[in-house]
Amino acid sequence: MNADLLVGSALSALIFLICLCLYGKLLDCLRGLVAKKCGGFFATLTFIGIAHHELSHAVVALLTGAKVNSIVLFRLKAKNGNLGEVKITPRGLDIFKSLQICLSSAAPMILGSLNLFLMLKYLNPILDSWKLALAIYVEITILLNMSLSKQDILNILKHMFWLLILTVGLFYAFKINFLAGVLPSIAGA
Repeated sequence: MNADLLVGSALSALIFLICLCLYGKLLDCLRGLVAKKCGGFFATLTFIGIAHHELSHAVVALLTGAKVNSIVLFRLKAKNGNLGEVKITPRGLDIFKSLQICLSSAAPMILGSLNLFLMLKYLNPILDSWKLALAIYVEITILLNMSLSKQDILNILKHMFWLLILTVGLFYAFKINFLAGVLPSIAGA
């Protein structure tokens, strides 16, 4: 085992997960600013993104083995600020429960980023005028709703240990080391 690569992969995985949480919080701030400008009309304007957000939680929960107990895709008059909701029950060993909670909490950001990438790269170039305008509208609603709520971030942080171990393993296997150019002694050079 290459100890330098392992250390570089571990630090890179930690940086990646911290950036993931910061990215989610930044998107939440952006969403908050836009929602403040739009007032109560925000939920109506971005209902597609809200449904995408909640479906992301549910799909990843199901794919990781959790039970989805209930889904509210869109709540027009949310008194507590929650425009939708997914309730899950994690199942299996503690490691699987932690991964189910972490990954389903981060799902709107992960699937939102993936969907935006696919739409921008493959769908938008083949669309014409009004279809392109509609696609851009959908992309904006997804972007504004792929944020991480405070509860999502707390779930990730509380159950991050196994996600960190998994991420370190993946980074090590694929030789991912963000620090290679910055800290050559840790990069294995």
